[in-house]
Amino acid sequence: MKCRVKLASSVDQKQRFAPLSVDTGRSHSKKCSPRSFWSSRKTLSKAKVKRNLLVILVVMLSRRLRSITNFFLANLAGADLCVALFCIYQNLLIYMIDSWILGNFLCKMYMFIQSLSNTASIFILVVICTERYFAILYPIKCKQILTANRLKIIICIVWTLCVLYSIPKLIFASAILNGNETVCILNRQLYNSKWFDMIHFGLFYVVPLGVMSTKIELVFSFENMKRSVSK
Repeated sequence: MKCRVKLASSVDQKQRFAPLSVDTGRSHSKKCSPRSFWSSRKTLSKAKVKRNLLVILVVMLSRRLRSITNFFLANLAGADLCVALFCIYQNLLIYMIDSWILGNFLCKMYMFIQSLSNTASIFILVVICTERYFAILYPIKCKQILTANRLKIIICIVWTLCVLYSIPKLIFASAILNGNETVCILNRQLYNSKWFDMIHFGLFYVVPLGVMSTKIELVFSFENMKRSVSK
């Protein structure tokens, strides 16, 4: 009986002081099926490239589809194309290798293009929502105001603002050594990350959500008013 008690206590001590293995989910999936994960991401990237290129080419080559909304959708496809070309494979390499192997320059470009594509997508969606709002509520004025030249100016302003906003990512991003690994991160010691995150949250979440929600609500109320008047 004493031997059993001693044996049980020794087993408990070994279990108590044994090193803990934390399953993050990333390493587990990495061990399970890296080939299937690679093939699925590769297929996704190819599909995104083909579909976005198809949208851009169709809008550019077809005269019937050269409308205001389709013009904005083509630019939205261009922003999504940047993600497919410059972000998916890099994320895949980070997931599979756990280290950045593409060097400092591509680290900066990765951070820059990722920020550029995301911010451009958000701004273009806001522009599309605003254009649809004026097209429904003020159709005659919309055609007079939104000419082809003004559309190009609006899109140029959107892309310019997104480039200017993403330039800090190009400057502060760097590939640094972290033990045995190389990571691509933003050096947040060189700028105030708290203020940057607050500005980013306000500009690219609160403001777009407020603008789009207000426009959509006004359009729905206008349509409901038209239905009530027609009845």
